[in-house]
Amino acid sequence: MTSTVGTDIASRMRKLSGEFSRFQPEAVKRGSLDIKRAVEHELRRAVGADMRMSGVGNAKLGVRFDLKGTRNPTSLIRAVGPWQLIERDTKPRTIFVRAGRTARTRGRGSGAANRAARRQDVQNRLDQAFGGVGAYRFGTLRFQGRSGLAFRRVVRHPGTKGKAPFAKGLAVGVPVARRTVRNGARDAAIRGFR
Repeated sequence: MTSTVGTDIASRMRKLSGEFSRFQPEAVKRGSLDIKRAVEHELRRAVGADMRMSGVGNAKLGVRFDLKGTRNPTSLIRAVGPWQLIERDTKPRTIFVRAGRTARTRGRGSGAANRAARRQDVQNRLDQAFGGVGAYRFGTLRFQGRSGLAFRRVVRHPGTKGKAPFAKGLAVGVPVARRTVRNGARDAAIRGFR
């Protein structure tokens, strides 16, 4: 009788071990998806449903995760795009117009032309910095002034308050991911002892 009970326990433990080895990568993937969804939800609240920042060249923000390993799986969740502009506060600063660049050429004999273009770029920047002859040919900055659109060579930016969608998403998503992993472990244990 004891040999039958011992064999039964041993087979159930083998089955439990198999269930847990299959459960771990899937649980990490599901937990990572929970966190990703929570961060994307907060991102949509911060920048809109298309997850693009219109004032930054229509830059797209996103969230990705990479799964590593099978025996002890881990997941790296990362932000993709210019998140620093929306996640953290920015300091007040002065924005100057950038100097234009002279076009480069390609192909045979272009080395001398490109060197001349680089010299012209340096001269243009010096002119702009020290108020030389060509200082006003580089363009202006456009911004929304009190009386409509205004154009300036220098703009004093007041800074911005960060909305922190990634941090808020983590705060919401991590407890959900823990619950998902805990429930998955419970289900794997139940399947292992059936």
